[in-house]
Amino acid sequence: MNIRKLRILLILSILMCETVSAQDKEISNYIEKVMNDRNIPGVSIAVVQDQKITFMKSFGIANLETNSLVTNESVFQLASLTKPFTALCIMKLVEQGKIGLQNSITSYIDSLPEAYKMITVHHLLTHTAGFPDQVNLVYDNSPVMDISTKKQLEIILNEPLLFPAGEGCSYADPGYFLLGMIIEKASGLKYKDYLKQEIFEPFGMEHSLVEERWAIIKNRVAPYKYANNKIINGRRDYQHELPSHYGILSTITDLAKWEIALRDNSIVSSSSLEKMWTPAVLNSGSDALTWGANYGYGWILGDVRGHKYAEHGGFTGTHDLHFINKNLSVIVLTNLDVMSNSDPRSIAHYIAGLVDSELAIPLLNSPDSVKNDSDIQKLIVSFSQELNNGSPDTLLTKQFSSFLKTLPPPVIDRTGWKSFKELKCIGMDEIESKGLTKLGEKVKTIWHYQLIDGNNISSYAFYLTDKKKIAGITKWKE
Repeated sequence: MNIRKLRILLILSILMCETVSAQDKEISNYIEKVMNDRNIPGVSIAVVQDQKITFMKSFGIANLETNSLVTNESVFQLASLTKPFTALCIMKLVEQGKIGLQNSITSYIDSLPEAYKMITVHHLLTHTAGFPDQVNLVYDNSPVMDISTKKQLEIILNEPLLFPAGEGCSYADPGYFLLGMIIEKASGLKYKDYLKQEIFEPFGMEHSLVEERWAIIKNRVAPYKYANNKIINGRRDYQHELPSHYGILSTITDLAKWEIALRDNSIVSSSSLEKMWTPAVLNSGSDALTWGANYGYGWILGDVRGHKYAEHGGFTGTHDLHFINKNLSVIVLTNLDVMSNSDPRSIAHYIAGLVDSELAIPLLNSPDSVKNDSDIQKLIVSFSQELNNGSPDTLLTKQFSSFLKTLPPPVIDRTGWKSFKELKCIGMDEIESKGLTKLGEKVKTIWHYQLIDGNNISSYAFYLTDKKKIAGITKWKE
């Protein structure tokens, strides 16, 4: 190698190091600001890109009583971020021929009612089985803290189904509890032992485990909530014998290892992952939506500017954002629950935009470079006017129109779609080549607008078909 080439390589390596350092600093500055703005005591962050951990850092306080710091080995309660793990265990057993996705759950769980025969493993995975959100055992108006698998099943069986299997979609913890029972039946192991044997130990997740309230767990992070203008202890003291819907504890280091194993198909095959990241549909052929979003097997599915993602969060303030075709994941662990506005999802998405500009929210781009389309602006104004009159159907795709009719008026009123005074175009993405669909309709363009009403400014992405009908609307979280 000649001296000139060596100098060029040296200059490039220096520039790369400076870029990485600048990006790391930008992420760190953002985290410190958001922690202060949202009163979050402690945070751990990891970015996994191209099978490498490109950023990992922890901030703040793990336990406010002992003043111990959060580290990369701090153990967080994942809460519902457990669900992707439970779904992954199911798919691993499917690959081994021990579980069938279309099999009735009565094949694996004894003494279920007649109505349950129509419920399949697929229905449990996609929240389309008909169970209510949560079913808890209560005594003297307080939740019982120690619940056996047998008792939890009895509680579930005492509650009526909300709808026949496949006829609707409702996010439901009971379904993922039953998936835990199926894992135990098919594998012959306790849920916690199956995770340890098949996922935690093989992939070096040394500090991951299933919840044991009586255990002494080194570096356990205390959970918090924000109420009455102060931080208070978050009380999640109940102990389920089978917590397959909420019960994993882990560290940022372990979850980064898990993400890498997912990407290289070390846990399950790429075809199994593809099934997990395929939106479920109802018996009618319509998309199965939970909280307005598509759901696969253990993952909430969506897109950012046409780039598809799978994500899931947990009540305790955790989130895993996984871009399917970008080979990029962002993991956020906080110790402030989501009801206290920790919003780890927005943190993950913002960091993704810092790492990859194609995933940045439009407000990060220069509005001056965006060419407005008067026809699109007229379409949005017409949508708003007709929404006030209760009938914007002609401007919408059939399924999006049907979805809007399921929303209570107060929910639509809170969006600001009816009351804005000014529109500002802040971006447009031409995504026809990506083959993205929204509620069953192929999307051609995504238009990004600010809806302004005095000091109230909301940013939305409008998904349009080639016939310029609105197929969906997503709010950007600034």
